[in-house]
Amino acid sequence: MKPESINKSNLKTLYKTKYIKLYDLNYQDNAHYYIASRNDEDNLAIKKDADQLSAEKPNGVGCVLIVNDKLYLNYEYRLPLGQYTLSVPAGLIEDNEDIFSAAKREIREETGLIVRKMEMINPLMFSSPGFTDESNAMVVAYSDDNHFTQNNCEETEYFNGYVLLSKEEAKQLLKLPCDKNKNFFSVYTIVAILYFLSLDKIK
Repeated sequence: MKPESINKSNLKTLYKTKYIKLYDLNYQDNAHYYIASRNDEDNLAIKKDADQLSAEKPNGVGCVLIVNDKLYLNYEYRLPLGQYTLSVPAGLIEDNEDIFSAAKREIREETGLIVRKMEMINPLMFSSPGFTDESNAMVVAYSDDNHFTQNNCEETEYFNGYVLLSKEEAKQLLKLPCDKNKNFFSVYTIVAILYFLSLDKIK
């Protein structure tokens, strides 16, 4: 199958809620592909070219949070997995927010920390493009604060502490499939560790 032979317009909405939609793409005769998305049909990634995609605001943002020269990761309970995962502070971007304002809000809610500096890593990333067009930006944020709290989160969010990793500890963790408590990582956690290790100097 060649991409130019794919019919991108023959879409049917199978299921729709506020946070997730399921579409049936009848891309060729008797050939179907099912796409899960957070987006309405007129805003699906498959309907956009590269230039249009690059102008899109992502669904969410993940934060490489560096606190006093160490990488911050939290233990967040993820309902689809049924367990805690070692994660970066992250969340959906609200309609009235840009990437940086959403990142600052999420960090404040999940850690209690105030950010002194923030930079873009990547404005649009797809973690599971074989299944969904859900997109996330990644930013790096720096904080000198040490007033940690996970009591500002939404009722649907559950946390069980956090870790602060030196570069050597991050290197060791990267060699493992999960941490010592069998908390597995998301792909964004791996990105965060690799980005943290790539920094020549903590700003």
